[in-house]
Amino acid sequence: MCILNGAASADEIQLRGGGQVQGKVAPDPNDPTRVQLWLLNSKKPLSFQKQQILRVIPKASPLDDYLKKKAELTPDAKAQFELGEWCEQNELAGLALSHYEAAVTLDRGYEPAHQKLGHVFHDGHWLTHDELRRVQGLIKYKGRWITPEEKSQVEGNAKTAVAHNSLVRRIRLLRQSMIDGPEDRRLKAEEQLMQFREPNAIHPLIRVFGNDVPEFRKLLVRAIGEIPGPEAASALVARLLVETDQEVRQASLDQLKLRNERNIELQLSRALHSSNIAVINRAAWAIGHLGFESAVPKLISALITTEEQTVWANPDGRGLLNNAPPVSAGSMGFAAPSPSPGFFLSANGSSFAVMTPPIVGPGVVANGAIGVPWFYDGVALGAVPPGMISPNIPAMTPGASTYSPNRGPVPRIVAVPYENLEVHDALVRLTQRDFEYNVSAWRAWMNREFNPNAVPVRKVPQP
Repeated sequence: MCILNGAASADEIQLRGGGQVQGKVAPDPNDPTRVQLWLLNSKKPLSFQKQQILRVIPKASPLDDYLKKKAELTPDAKAQFELGEWCEQNELAGLALSHYEAAVTLDRGYEPAHQKLGHVFHDGHWLTHDELRRVQGLIKYKGRWITPEEKSQVEGNAKTAVAHNSLVRRIRLLRQSMIDGPEDRRLKAEEQLMQFREPNAIHPLIRVFGNDVPEFRKLLVRAIGEIPGPEAASALVARLLVETDQEVRQASLDQLKLRNERNIELQLSRALHSSNIAVINRAAWAIGHLGFESAVPKLISALITTEEQTVWANPDGRGLLNNAPPVSAGSMGFAAPSPSPGFFLSANGSSFAVMTPPIVGPGVVANGAIGVPWFYDGVALGAVPPGMISPNIPAMTPGASTYSPNRGPVPRIVAVPYENLEVHDALVRLTQRDFEYNVSAWRAWMNREFNPNAVPVRKVPQP
């Protein structure tokens, strides 16, 4: 054992058995056969049998003066506090705390010592931080101070997690029976799956079947559909919005048609603000088929959406892909825009680069590029595919044989507009109007004619 302190030194004490510590040996006032070993960083001395101390190599240390001061200490709070301050000044932090504590033990109202100990004055009493939290009604739970309500919630969540895991195991067994069991066992397992009625079964069902094959995902939406309440309705909407299979999405819609929870329309309308183009179109598709006419204003706002994409462009701005035509987008993905000319990117004196039109996919736009050599005062047009040269390629000065190089293409962010097909179809279905993708025309019609909550005009009988 070796206990050393880099901030101050003390006697080197060699112990029988090879250990070594730094401190100060003093007689034990309560036992003449033992000694006390005072350490630089401890609140209380250690106790050793005398024969355990093999050798002491004296070295000057604050402990020498401390033991003298301690022997002369008067039993009052002020003296204890002053000795504590002296210990603190001489880097004997542990001993300083012990004397501050002794001061408040002798005088419960001794403010300077309470402040040193970090105590708080509350309602006429000095309290430790733990005592203050108890007064405030908090309880210590697994190392944290929390309210009794929070403790109940934590314990309740733990019980819920246990029940959740139990349900997951049960549902997995049912799934296994539907895969491996004979026909009668498979039908019985499916029947049991449809008997869940509590909302706490929703998440376990999704956990087991949410990423399964389409047939099991259709079974999932049927099982959720058997559960009453807004929680199940919300889960069905969520499944519809993330579902990539059209048949499963149709099964989700069929279940929603049988329900009348108010949160269905609200959740679908919120999805129209999604940053995911496919989610926007799935929500619009459901809104149209569920007949939510009050969502028409939000559908109009979602008719054309934009998504920021990163493209490569010439440093001086030439060749920047902007004012791009809208891209058609639906619930499953995107259709590429019409081909457009290539855009000049950069030149290095012997050739120049042209960016090819983008290839658009779900959540990504990818561009290619081709290199074309220069010759005398023009370009080798034969090396460029037809229709790929844009008018924005800079002309060379007649007679020049080189082009000034630049630092090459740089990334730029551009807004790519998307025409949402399902949003358009939902608007046509709900309004029996078709202004195509003309948002201004749709809004003009809405302001002029649209009234989703029209009340029939009361006809007063005429005399």
